[in-house]
Parts: sequence; C-alpha cells; structure tokens
Amino acid sequence: MKYEYFNSIIKMLVYAIFLMSIFGILHFDANQEGKIFNENSPTEWSQVILIFLTAVTLYKSGKVDKRNSSLMRLFIGILSIFCIREFDSFLDKYVFDGAWQIFVLIILFLLTLFIYKERNAIVKSTNEFVKHCSFGIMQSGFLILMVFSRLFGQKVFWHSVMQEAYLRSVKNVAEESLELLGYSLIFIGSIEFLLSRYNDKKMMMD
Repeated sequence: MKYEYFNSIIKMLVYAIFLMSIFGILHFDANQEGKIFNENSPTEWSQVILIFLTAVTLYKSGKVDKRNSSLMRLFIGILSIFCIREFDSFLDKYVFDGAWQIFVLIILFLLTLFIYKERNAIVKSTNEFVKHCSFGIMQSGFLILMVFSRLFGQKVFWHSVMQEAYLRSVKNVAEESLELLGYSLIFIGSIEFLLSRYNDKKMMMD
C-alpha cells in the first residue's frame, strides 16, 4: 500500500512538471516577435510531437498486451487524422487546396474497413479499456480538444468578450492553449494505460 502511494505521488509530480513545461512552451511562444501562435509556432509543433509520442505509447501498449492491439491501432489511426489536421495549411499550400481533407477521408475509409474486420476484438478491448482510469483521462483530453476548444475559439464569442478591442491573437492563444492541454491529457492517459499493461503483465508472471 505504501509503495503504491509513493508511486502515485511520484507520478503526480512528474505530470505536474510535464504540464509546467507545456505552459513554458506557451509562454515562450507568446514572447516571440511577429505573428504568434501561427502554423509553424512552437505550440503547433508541440501538438504534433505529443500526437507522435501518444501514438508510440499506444503502439507499445498493444505490443505488451496483444489483446488490446486492435484497439490501440484504431486509436493510432484516429491520431493520424489529428496529425493531418495540424498540417492542413502546409498540405493546402504545397500539395493542393483541400489535400488534407482527401487524406482524412482516405484514412476514415481505411479505419472503417479495419473496424469491420476487427470488430469483435475492438468491442472486447473497449469493454476492458473503459474500466481503466486512463480512459477517463484520455476522454477528458478528447472532449477538450474536439468540443470545448472549438467552442471557446469561436470568433463570435471573442468579439462579445473584447468587442471593439478584439484581437485575433488573443483568440488564437486561448484556442491553441486548450488544444495543447487536450493533447497533453491524451498523452498522459496513454502513459497510464501503458503502465497498467506492464503491471498486469508483471502480476501474471509472478
């Protein structure tokens, strides 16, 4: 019991330091000269890095516990859509206008086929996954990313808040900060799930 309590304290401190570093990135970005929080900003690249790290962590979870392999691959596919969305301006500029939407549709089609093929394994893994604390953490991240940040970043809302003093940069700061928080929670949730897979594997070996 004491060992588990100590581990919980350590993890809380590590996650606190991680979130402080996330804020440090936002603070650094805000102090850049010129247009801040643009498509090539440290904040945007941090989001992409978190997507990549989350995908790697989920892939590792599927390797440690092969029963969850199909569900983890599904999550990785969803994350790849987020990654493409983060590069929408780049793809529109250097590939063709609307390229990112085509790529997303292709991945959605492939994911649909994958879900149909692996439906039994995915349903079984999902029933187990929702019982873990990692599900709640990742769910919170997805809700912040897909729902709250979108609503909070609406121009009409910020026009109402700032009225004649409206600044697009303020809206961008708020929206991008929430997106980065969402990605951070999803990453933390993936770490928690990977740790739980290692713990379960260790208990089975003992």
